[in-house]
Amino acid sequence: MKGFEELAQNGKTGYQKLAQLELADILMNQGEKEKAVQVIQQMIEQTDKSDPLHQVGVLTLVSYQLEDNKEQELLNLLQPVLQDGQFQALATELSVILLKKTNETQKADELIQKALTNTQLTPNMRARLNALKSGE
Repeated sequence: MKGFEELAQNGKTGYQKLAQLELADILMNQGEKEKAVQVIQQMIEQTDKSDPLHQVGVLTLVSYQLEDNKEQELLNLLQPVLQDGQFQALATELSVILLKKTNETQKADELIQKALTNTQLTPNMRARLNALKSGE
């Protein structure tokens, strides 16, 4: 973990971002959620929004905080990824989970329907979205 901490602080930009993601994952696995969230938030703040790693950071942060009763804040964070991102399907899945937590099932179902029209959606993601649609 020490090596990732060093790289996360002092590495070249691309490596630094990857090290921050890995460090956050290690911290989460060790039960240090607050520290992991701080690392990811810092990574997001330091990464240009056009960088795909910014979107990865957003998705990671949202997945870490799904159970933190911050649904609206997390939905707002996901909006740019939903609108124009390489990871729209994952952002849709996370958004649907958050919307269902707030009993906004109609919005959740609309998001699922829109995502299911994407011909590039993987079979696995299609199955996961269908499972969310049916409430599994």
